[in-house]
Amino acid sequence: MKRILTAVALSLAATAAQAEIYECDFSRGGSGGWIAPNIFIQVDEAKGTAAVQDAITHSIKKGWYDAKLANNSSKRMTVTWKVENLKDRSGQNVKSDYRLVLIKSKMRANAHMVPRGYDNSFRSSGPCKIAK
Repeated sequence: MKRILTAVALSLAATAAQAEIYECDFSRGGSGGWIAPNIFIQVDEAKGTAAVQDAITHSIKKGWYDAKLANNSSKRMTVTWKVENLKDRSGQNVKSDYRLVLIKSKMRANAHMVPRGYDNSFRSSGPCKIAK
């Protein structure tokens, strides 16, 4: 986990001048391990783009993972992304859809993960801050 956070920190330094980066803390759990304890969101408002970085996306691709900036108003920001090839406890591939909604006035986020083809979903919430 420390290596992942170090890699994230180095990535943050390289992109900080170009985009705003948020760090959200979901370490309180409640998501069955399907939502990472820390999620970084990189938003380039000028380009209308977003990317995420966390322990889950890092297991698939090192560095920033492409995401969609679905909404970015003065009140809230919604970022979505898809992760393929995750493994569940039995070793089966799981394709999943992620959504993170940041309430800007409170700097709190809700994360939601839906595994495609399954009836369940996972949620977590926590505080966010602008990363330095």
